Amino acid sequence: MALCYIYDPITDTYTPAASLNIGRGNHTQIELANGRVMALAGITTPSDTPISSYEIYNAATNVWTLFPSSPINGNYPGMISNVCGEVFAWGGHNSSNNSTNVSYEYDVATDTWTALPNFPIAVAGQAYGQFSDGKIIACGGYQTNTTTVTNKTYLAG
Repeated sequence: MALCYIYDPITDTYTPAASLNIGRGNHTQIELANGRVMALAGITTPSDTPISSYEIYNAATNVWTLFPSSPINGNYPGMISNVCGEVFAWGGHNSSNNSTNVSYEYDVATDTWTALPNFPIAVAGQAYGQFSDGKIIACGGYQTNTTTVTNKTYLAG
């Protein structure tokens, strides 16, 4: 689905926002250091075709800008933005529904992706958090589309 809503916890209300350019499911989304929001990868709905593009939302203009290519594509990739404005993305399911161990850094200022060392295992659907020293913790996730959740935890950074 491409529909978007903005939730205001102070007024406890939802306001419609501009729709994504591509209806996405199973994607990941974060706020960037510049206040914009990035939606990455996922699958098209309803055809379940992997998406290799990403979009950046500007709340001031209520517009999603489509960027045609990213090295991360498919279901359930992971992504986090740190306090320095760096964006890190990992894994996800590829077009064969196999988990991947790819790792990338996205530079918001130059709109470029840089490959990082591969993650220790192929994984999708992990949760990420960051410590005050800049290290990132990655927990849980799936190693294939049909296996159970992993209990491995990794520190990156």
